[in-house]
Amino acid sequence: SRSVYVGNLPVGTTMEEIASLGRGFGPLESMRMMMGASYGFLNFLRDEDAYAFWQSGQAQQPHLRGNRIFLNWAKAPGPVEP
Repeated sequence: SRSVYVGNLPVGTTMEEIASLGRGFGPLESMRMMMGASYGFLNFLRDEDAYAFWQSGQAQQPHLRGNRIFLNWAKAPGPVEP
């Protein structure tokens, strides 16, 4: 999968903050943040970049504004049915 769940985001997290978490691992295809929720998704262009980002979250316990961020695999969004 190229889609990584990013959870336990602080209240008021911006799209730029979420993007900055993953940018160092490779180019992003897209990102989504669930309004009113404490999670979002980063979709990488390459599998290996998504894996490196996910693996770093398992080893380093990343933080954003004091919150421990959790990374997990997610399903990439599919086409929207009419």
